[in-house]
Amino acid sequence: MSSMPPVPGVKTSGAAIASMVLGILSLFCSIFTAIPALICGAVALVKINKSGGRLAGQGQAIAGLVLGGFCMLVLPIFAAMVIPAVAAAQGKAQEAQCMNNVKQISIAWEMYEVETGKPPRVLADLERFSPGISGRKCPLDKGDGPSYEIVPAESTAAPDADTAVRIRETEPRHRNRRAVAFADGHVEMK
Repeated sequence: MSSMPPVPGVKTSGAAIASMVLGILSLFCSIFTAIPALICGAVALVKINKSGGRLAGQGQAIAGLVLGGFCMLVLPIFAAMVIPAVAAAQGKAQEAQCMNNVKQISIAWEMYEVETGKPPRVLADLERFSPGISGRKCPLDKGDGPSYEIVPAESTAAPDADTAVRIRETEPRHRNRRAVAFADGHVEMK
């Protein structure tokens, strides 16, 4: 029986393993691990090619490069598509909150009118029915003054008493529109 010379052990490149692990992590951590995955993958491929067969792990290095590159190129595009949708949803939520504030003021108006038999002159008149109502703020209002106001009856110019504006935002803040409450109780953005 002939004895064969021992085959030298082939080691897997640590940089290739690191590149693959960082590439996988870049799917969750984006750019923070994608850049190191690309660097480790490039270093690993250079070392593997220069090793003369003593180092393995070329597939792992390539996997790290592909995953890191994917996250560097595709995830920012995905984020660019998602960010406007999130901003639009935030705008709708702010509109809804503002409309809710106007609706609550309108309900306090109704309670005031039932008890006193006359409409309120200012928001402070409604405090007894809804404490803090005159201090309600539109989420987009960064000023110190009130966000909402009672519209005097003579300035509403509505032909029908049910469509007369009672309460509105002091200025348009929602894409050049403002929350408005009508005498019939409904609220909308105008």
